[in-house]
This record gives sequence, C-alpha cells and structure tokens, in this order.
Amino acid sequence: MEDVLDQAAGRDLFYEVTIPLTGSTKKVYRVMSRVTGESVVDFMTLPTKKKKFYKLVSGIRWETLEHAKGVYKKILKDPKFNFRWNKAREDLRRIEAFQRSLERTNQQPNRTSPYLMRFPRRS
Repeated sequence: MEDVLDQAAGRDLFYEVTIPLTGSTKKVYRVMSRVTGESVVDFMTLPTKKKKFYKLVSGIRWETLEHAKGVYKKILKDPKFNFRWNKAREDLRRIEAFQRSLERTNQQPNRTSPYLMRFPRRS
C-alpha cells in the first residue's frame, strides 16, 4: 500500500509500520505520512485459505481419503503412538485397497463409502 501511495504522489511521502495485535498472530499494517506523521491507512492481511480436509454432503462433513492417509502416516512415524500402529496400518491398507479398486473402475468415492469418516457436529 505504501508503494502505491508513493507512486501516486510521485515521491517518497509514506512509510509503513507493523503493529502486532495482543493475544493474536494477526498484525495491523499502518501507512504513515512522513509530512504530518499521521496515519493514512490501516489494514490487516486476510488469512490464507487452508486446504479443506473434508467434503460437505447434505450438511455432514466427511473426511477425505487423502487427509486420512496423511493422519495415519503421521501416527506410524511417531513412536509416541505405537499403541495405535496396528490399527493405523490396517486402516491405511484398507484405504489404499479401496483407492486401487476405484482406479480400476474409474470411479470417485461417494458419500456412502465406508472409508469416509463422519465428523460430529459442533454446536
């Protein structure tokens, strides 16, 4: 924003100050005037969009197979979760077998698939 204002004015009349918000990771960016010292523009950047790890079907959130695979792979890497390794291995094999069967038939998983996990609703 500072560069746009400087370019419009034709000289270096503005500078930018970053102000962190307390209790948050967000920051306020304030463009100040070099002449008067007053704030000209205040703005915050928009949060980046995170990749959705679920599909919404009829108001129900279903976990995607790719996300479930990633979760199980993390469990298998972490020695803290060795008590879940057998179950994670079994679930990972089931997901991979299901994906192989989909590739053979060129289909997409639907909402009745037993390998999509349902999330509880939050109220």
